[in-house]
Amino acid sequence: MQAHVHICGHPVHPMLIAFPLGLLPASIAADLARILTGGDIWGIFAFWLIVAGIASGLVAGTVGFVDWIHLPEGTKARRVGAAHALANLCMLILFAVSAGLRLGDPGDPSAVAVVLSLVGLLLGFVGGWLG
Repeated sequence: MQAHVHICGHPVHPMLIAFPLGLLPASIAADLARILTGGDIWGIFAFWLIVAGIASGLVAGTVGFVDWIHLPEGTKARRVGAAHALANLCMLILFAVSAGLRLGDPGDPSAVAVVLSLVGLLLGFVGGWLG
Protein backbone atom coordinates (compact mmCIF):
# COMPACT_ATOMS: atom_id res chain seq x y z
CA MET A 1 0.00 0.00 0.00
CA GLN A 2 1.29 3.43 -0.94
CA ALA A 3 0.64 6.16 1.62
CA HIS A 4 -1.19 9.17 0.26
CA VAL A 5 0.59 11.60 2.61
CA HIS A 6 4.32 11.28 2.12
CA ILE A 7 7.54 13.28 2.04
CA CYS A 8 9.94 12.29 -0.73
CA GLY A 9 8.22 8.91 -0.99
CA HIS A 10 8.32 8.24 2.77
CA PRO A 11 4.93 7.85 4.50
CA VAL A 12 4.30 10.52 7.15
CA HIS A 13 1.88 8.63 9.42
CA PRO A 14 4.53 6.16 10.71
CA MET A 15 6.85 9.09 11.41
CA LEU A 16 4.23 10.86 13.52
CA ILE A 17 3.06 7.94 15.63
CA ALA A 18 6.42 7.87 17.40
CA PHE A 19 5.32 10.88 19.46
CA PRO A 20 2.12 9.56 21.06
CA LEU A 21 3.72 6.10 21.18
CA GLY A 22 6.40 7.50 23.47
CA LEU A 23 4.53 10.23 25.34
CA LEU A 24 1.42 8.34 26.47
CA PRO A 25 3.19 5.28 27.93
CA ALA A 26 5.70 7.66 29.55
CA SER A 27 2.76 9.27 31.37
CA ILE A 28 1.99 5.89 32.93
CA ALA A 29 5.62 5.62 34.04
CA ALA A 30 5.39 9.11 35.57
CA ASP A 31 2.18 8.12 37.38
CA LEU A 32 3.96 5.07 38.74
CA ALA A 33 6.86 7.27 39.89
CA ARG A 34 4.35 9.55 41.65
CA ILE A 35 2.76 6.57 43.40
CA LEU A 36 6.14 5.20 44.48
CA THR A 37 7.72 8.49 45.57
CA GLY A 38 4.73 10.60 46.50
CA GLY A 39 6.25 13.46 44.52
CA ASP A 40 3.64 15.77 43.00
CA ILE A 41 6.09 16.75 40.26
CA TRP A 42 5.61 13.30 38.70
CA GLY A 43 1.84 13.81 38.54
CA ILE A 44 2.32 17.19 36.88
CA PHE A 45 4.80 15.62 34.46
CA ALA A 46 2.29 12.84 33.67
CA PHE A 47 -0.40 15.44 32.96
CA TRP A 48 1.75 17.32 30.45
CA LEU A 49 2.91 14.07 28.83
CA ILE A 50 -0.76 13.20 28.31
CA VAL A 51 -1.52 16.62 26.84
CA ALA A 52 1.40 16.35 24.41
CA GLY A 53 0.51 12.73 23.62
CA ILE A 54 -3.09 13.64 22.79
CA ALA A 55 -2.03 16.57 20.60
CA SER A 56 0.51 14.50 18.70
CA GLY A 57 -1.94 11.60 18.47
CA LEU A 58 -4.53 13.86 16.85
CA VAL A 59 -1.98 15.01 14.28
CA ALA A 60 -0.90 11.42 13.55
CA GLY A 61 -4.53 10.32 13.37
CA THR A 62 -5.42 13.10 10.94
CA VAL A 63 -2.63 12.07 8.59
CA GLY A 64 -3.63 8.41 9.01
CA PHE A 65 -7.23 9.30 8.18
CA VAL A 66 -6.15 10.97 4.95
CA ASP A 67 -4.26 7.80 4.00
CA TRP A 68 -7.25 5.64 5.01
CA ILE A 69 -9.82 7.50 2.92
CA HIS A 70 -7.74 6.75 -0.16
CA LEU A 71 -7.85 2.99 0.42
CA PRO A 72 -10.18 1.10 -1.91
CA GLU A 73 -13.68 0.45 -0.57
CA GLY A 74 -14.46 -3.07 0.65
CA THR A 75 -10.85 -4.14 1.15
CA LYS A 76 -9.39 -5.84 4.20
CA ALA A 77 -6.90 -2.98 4.54
CA ARG A 78 -9.76 -0.49 4.83
CA ARG A 79 -11.60 -2.61 7.45
CA VAL A 80 -8.48 -3.15 9.54
CA GLY A 81 -7.57 0.52 9.16
CA ALA A 82 -10.99 1.50 10.48
CA ALA A 83 -10.57 -0.78 13.52
CA HIS A 84 -7.06 0.63 14.05
CA ALA A 85 -8.42 4.18 13.94
CA LEU A 86 -11.34 3.39 16.25
CA ALA A 87 -9.12 1.75 18.88
CA ASN A 88 -6.67 4.65 18.81
CA LEU A 89 -9.42 7.26 18.90
CA CYS A 90 -10.95 5.56 21.95
CA MET A 91 -7.47 5.51 23.50
CA LEU A 92 -7.12 9.27 22.96
CA ILE A 93 -10.58 9.86 24.44
CA LEU A 94 -9.71 7.87 27.58
CA PHE A 95 -6.47 9.80 27.99
CA ALA A 96 -8.36 13.07 27.42
CA VAL A 97 -10.86 12.19 30.16
CA SER A 98 -7.93 11.29 32.39
CA ALA A 99 -6.34 14.67 31.67
CA GLY A 100 -9.64 16.39 32.40
CA LEU A 101 -9.89 14.67 35.76
CA ARG A 102 -6.36 15.86 36.58
CA LEU A 103 -7.05 19.53 35.84
CA GLY A 104 -7.92 20.49 39.43
CA ASP A 105 -4.74 19.07 40.93
CA PRO A 106 -2.45 17.49 38.32
CA GLY A 107 0.14 16.70 40.99
CA ASP A 108 -2.23 14.32 42.76
CA PRO A 109 -4.45 12.58 40.17
CA SER A 110 -7.33 10.41 41.29
CA ALA A 111 -7.18 6.64 41.00
CA VAL A 112 -9.88 6.87 38.32
CA ALA A 113 -7.66 9.17 36.22
CA VAL A 114 -4.75 6.74 36.46
CA VAL A 115 -6.94 3.72 35.66
CA LEU A 116 -8.39 5.50 32.61
CA SER A 117 -4.85 6.10 31.38
CA LEU A 118 -4.00 2.42 31.88
CA VAL A 119 -7.11 1.29 29.99
CA GLY A 120 -6.26 3.80 27.27
CA LEU A 121 -2.79 2.33 27.03
CA LEU A 122 -4.24 -1.17 26.63
CA LEU A 123 -6.45 0.10 23.81
CA GLY A 124 -3.36 1.68 22.29
CA PHE A 125 -1.70 -1.75 22.27
CA VAL A 126 -4.67 -3.13 20.34
CA GLY A 127 -4.67 -0.17 17.93
CA GLY A 128 -0.94 -0.46 17.40
CA TRP A 129 -1.20 -4.19 16.74
CA LEU A 130 -3.89 -3.53 14.15
CA GLY A 131 -1.87 -0.73 12.56
